Amino acid sequence: MKGMHDMANDPCLNWSDYPELLKPCDVQRLLSITRDRAYRLFHTDGFPSVRTGRTALCVPKGKLIQWLGYGNEAQGLMAQKENP
Repeated sequence: MKGMHDMANDPCLNWSDYPELLKPCDVQRLLSITRDRAYRLFHTDGFPSVRTGRTALCVPKGKLIQWLGYGNEAQGLMAQKENP
């Protein structure tokens, strides 16, 4: 598995391909983790997940970027990829 910092600079990873509200399956693909681990992550204290409806979980893309520690660096990369 790639380190979290490597993922922010990965040219194959295009954050703009993902919706603003990420589902566990999106996080699973982005972080290259198992489905079970993605769902456990969504239930971890401090993870910025939100509940939509009775059972659906999601995380705002910007909050995930901040949680991963990318901050403005990754948001700048997203803007570059969207506006080449």
